[in-house]
Amino acid sequence: MLHPPSGADGVPLRDVVGLVANLASSGFMKVFNGRHWIAIRNIDGTFYNLDSHLAEPRAFASEAALRAFLSEEVLAADGQLFLVMKPQAAVRPATAAGDKSSS
Repeated sequence: MLHPPSGADGVPLRDVVGLVANLASSGFMKVFNGRHWIAIRNIDGTFYNLDSHLAEPRAFASEAALRAFLSEEVLAADGQLFLVMKPQAAVRPATAAGDKSSS
C-alpha cells in the first residue's frame, strides 16, 4: 500500500507495470457505502484506467494527468493504492578475488 510523504509524486511511474486502487464508493442512494477496486495498466508507455464503471478503457493524456487522478481521486479520498512493479534484475554482490565459495 502506498502512502508516500510526497503523495502521487512519489510513485515511480517508470518502474510501474500497473496500479490497483481501492476507492471509497457510495451505493444506492448513498445509504450503502463500500469500496470499489480499479486497475490502471501501463501499455507501451501509456497508462489506461480500466475501471469497470467506464464504458471502455480510458487513456491518461500524460503522467501529470495520472498523478492528478491518483492525488485527487485516490489518495485524497481515503483510497488505497497498490503498485505492480517491473521485476528487477537480480544483482549478485561482487566476490573477493580469493573467495572460492562462488566456484
